[in-house]
Amino acid sequence: MNIEEIHKRANSVDGLEGMTVNERLHVSGLMELFDNSLKSNKGLAKVILQALKVDNKSIENILGTNKSSNSTKTPWDFDNTVPELLSPNGKNEIEYLGLYEIAMGAPLTGKAYLINHKNEKTLINSSCGVPPIWSSTGDKFAIPIWTRKFFRGTVQKIGVVDIEKNEITVFKRTFSVIAFSGFDGNEIQGIDSPIHKPKPFVFNTKNEKVDYKEQIKTIGNKV
Repeated sequence: MNIEEIHKRANSVDGLEGMTVNERLHVSGLMELFDNSLKSNKGLAKVILQALKVDNKSIENILGTNKSSNSTKTPWDFDNTVPELLSPNGKNEIEYLGLYEIAMGAPLTGKAYLINHKNEKTLINSSCGVPPIWSSTGDKFAIPIWTRKFFRGTVQKIGVVDIEKNEITVFKRTFSVIAFSGFDGNEIQGIDSPIHKPKPFVFNTKNEKVDYKEQIKTIGNKV
């Protein structure tokens, strides 16, 4: 079931505000999907609760997440169950496959995909770092891209994916290890090398030099 179908089911139920969460899930027919998502895909579980008009505090309590929890949201420790992979508008999500350490004890890398509201799957890049960050409007996201430099070895660059244009822009500036903290308008904030000699940075996409732009293409539907 894709995101559009989830919202369609939720919108077909009258009087959601007067029901408990369990009643909303039962009446909408989303209980089984929610229970399965709670175990394997908290991003989708969050979509279901948002569609059923559950308040944000209750969602955090149900999913066991909060803004101060970083146990599975670092460049070294990450998985596909974190709700932050879902766009703020609930229409798109990011999925990683084949994550592995780029070297022993080093940060993770792997293939990253964009999955839209039609359940179409698009490869972003085969050497993506974690975690990514959505813009506050949900129409773009920033993601670390691993690359090799002759004198510096393996470093990261910032890639910004524009959902409407189906395009990724990779910028020239390099970083050791990126930990994003915010993305609002054209401004991305974060920390470079968050463990060893951390350096806060502000990155304005309008002022930074572009390395390359390319279209990202749909490769099929999410199974």
